[in-house]
Amino acid sequence: MSKYRHQKSNLEVSRIERHFKDKNVLMNDQIASGPNSMIFLGKQSSSGRIFCIKIILKKMLEQLGGCVIKRSLDYVKLQSCSYLTTVAEFASIGPNYFTLVTDYYPNGSLAQLLQKINPLPQDWVKTIFQSVLQGLSSIHSFKMAHRNLKLENILLDEQMRPVISDFSFTIVTENVANFESVLATSLPYLAPEVNSGIPYDPIPADIWSFGVCLFIALNNSLPFGNSGKWSQPVHYKLKPEVERVLTFEAKKCLDEALQFDVNKRSTAIQLQNEAWFQK
Repeated sequence: MSKYRHQKSNLEVSRIERHFKDKNVLMNDQIASGPNSMIFLGKQSSSGRIFCIKIILKKMLEQLGGCVIKRSLDYVKLQSCSYLTTVAEFASIGPNYFTLVTDYYPNGSLAQLLQKINPLPQDWVKTIFQSVLQGLSSIHSFKMAHRNLKLENILLDEQMRPVISDFSFTIVTENVANFESVLATSLPYLAPEVNSGIPYDPIPADIWSFGVCLFIALNNSLPFGNSGKWSQPVHYKLKPEVERVLTFEAKKCLDEALQFDVNKRSTAIQLQNEAWFQK
């Protein structure tokens, strides 16, 4: 806990540790950190079950729109799909923190896999993203938007099957009237309409983020750079060696997901029905 203690007061540390100790969960090593959160491993004494414990700064999350209607988010529904991580607990601890407790996946994320094997074989990419689409379609069917879909949040289970994780910014879309200033995911994954300065629908924005993930897996590069801002429609460019071997059907899926016009962008269900994903 040393990495944690030097950043937070002893009072805050003891409060968080006590919360989990009361549930027979011991917090162990810190495995990741970011500007708004830290992630620890936790082990339940009675069962030996390993958890991933994400500690989130309330102030930052609320500024980014992550907790607009967090109390009404139905985690039971999210657990109905095997391609979505199980949320064991979402809790408020004191005035400063939320904790999000999920299953731990020792095989890491798709981002980590792509650091070892990139580009992935086209058939493997298709299999992975078929499952990701099922998970995303399930989220959208509940009128929810994930809002933070990226390679780091696609985890891999014991059988290397993908599982969408991190519902820190997930919201019920019908409960929020205006998304003009609500940002969530990393800049390279942001849909163009998110930075337009006008209200937008976060469900189609999820599809754009999906398209960025798919492009990276196939092409080993970002489709549009790191800025996440465009003044006019843009089109991705595949590497010549990828362009030569990528099937027409796969390119069509990229085109449908990375459609600049939000009104023409495919839904998760429409993408599932594309020929490439049906083969």
